[in-house]
Amino acid sequence: LRDRLLGEIAVTRREAGAAGIYATHDTAEALAIADRVLLLRDGAVVQAGTPTDVYEAPVDAWAARLTGPASEIEARIVTAAGDLVELDVAGVPIRARVDGGGNPCETVAGPVRLLVRPDWAAIGGPLRGSVSAIRFRGSHTDIDLRTPAGPITIRQPGPPSLAVGDVTGWSLRRGRHV
Repeated sequence: LRDRLLGEIAVTRREAGAAGIYATHDTAEALAIADRVLLLRDGAVVQAGTPTDVYEAPVDAWAARLTGPASEIEARIVTAAGDLVELDVAGVPIRARVDGGGNPCETVAGPVRLLVRPDWAAIGGPLRGSVSAIRFRGSHTDIDLRTPAGPITIRQPGPPSLAVGDVTGWSLRRGRHV
């Protein structure tokens, strides 16, 4: 019922060509219904943009966690050239897309804190982690890992393929410098 009502509000507003303000603490609602999103903290606008921009390119860790699940891991940028950055994640060399603070070519070598959305990483790969929690959500499963780089949540399609306590490999496809 809630999803249907949100859809009707969005269609009615769009068909009327009217502007509307919809205030909510439910970020899933805001991202689903809005053309533009404003994130407010202490009465000030922290970020404004399309729902995609706000979710994909949060201005800081607070904005990221407000708009959806996000983990933070420690890494070291070795070199940056083109779209992919060579990283050292807990002593393991990998290549991943890193954005934030300009394009990847402007990323400076050295320690970095990376924001990682659950779908920006995957189970399977050279990095290691221990499963600390599993949450089956029907269409997907969220898996929490304890890793040397920090705790991370990874989303995989379908039912769980691991159990709490399992040690598994994982890979990083993308991170955002925060």
